[in-house]
Amino acid sequence: MQARDIMTVPVVAVVDSDTLHAAARILLDSGISAAPVVNRSRLLVGIISEVDLIARLAIPEMQDVSSRGISLRDSLEAATAFVRNHARLVRDVMSAAVITATEETPIEELATIILRRGIKRLPVVRNGQVVGIVSRVDLLRMLYPTPPVDCIAGVRQAGPSSRQQDLDLQGLVSRTLESLPWYRAWPIETNVLHGAVHLWGRVPDAAVRQAYLMAAADVAVDRDIVDHMHVIAALRHEAGRPASSSR
Repeated sequence: MQARDIMTVPVVAVVDSDTLHAAARILLDSGISAAPVVNRSRLLVGIISEVDLIARLAIPEMQDVSSRGISLRDSLEAATAFVRNHARLVRDVMSAAVITATEETPIEELATIILRRGIKRLPVVRNGQVVGIVSRVDLLRMLYPTPPVDCIAGVRQAGPSSRQQDLDLQGLVSRTLESLPWYRAWPIETNVLHGAVHLWGRVPDAAVRQAYLMAAADVAVDRDIVDHMHVIAALRHEAGRPASSSR
């Protein structure tokens, strides 16, 4: 299989001349953590993520200081911080160096790129234009197909749930799980369907699985948490953790 077989289309993208407010609205409304940035000719010029949009909050306002005794490095860092702190457009904060794939890229190579580079969304390009996106969830759906709707028809719901409500809850749960200290070692994906939270991925043991389930339940109160996670003990070695005997 190749990228064209699993990539998500159409692609949600932002334009480099968009305001940061507009870009943030697109990410929130689409329930995604990052989006490719294109120019007016629809050519890929960068990528913008939630981190890019909130990083300015971590940079304090520059204070007036004497230039005497300030090193060149300090001056460059100060100028960079000033630009980011006062940025208004996407082009000012986006990452210009973008890792991409083509429609012919094998899925094994896609998985390797995503895992080794620690990225979540990989743009697929043709002649400089974005034609699709491959994310971790696309790979997971290929490995562990989502059960048909009728298979989860009996899942309890907290009430009527629109697709937008599902996306809002999905974004909230995803951000919560991504903040957990072990997420980087064993990332999982979140899907919300008909008000129920589905967790997909591979974890090293039952403790990590239970921790994810509990963390999701703390956010999605009164919602069913459906577990699709697979326990693979070998993952303990991949994350540099010593293996322990199973109980």
